[in-house]
Amino acid sequence: MNKLEYQELIAFHPGYYVKDYIDEQGITQEELAKRLQTTPKYISDLVNGRINLTDEMVLKLSIVFGTSTKLWLNLNQ
Repeated sequence: MNKLEYQELIAFHPGYYVKDYIDEQGITQEELAKRLQTTPKYISDLVNGRINLTDEMVLKLSIVFGTSTKLWLNLNQ
């Protein structure tokens, strides 16, 4: 599940934003996996909301996406 609703608040799984990035950049999950030095299966599981981010992946995403680690840590919660 990529979306969680609580009262009037809606929270999205970090994979939702990863998928959005993939779509905007016009790249494949395999290409992103190479950039993040991980497997396409990991990216697929992340995009589909089956796994949460590891601390290592938080760091890699912040570097590749040009964001802070705090952003990804907050999304992961």
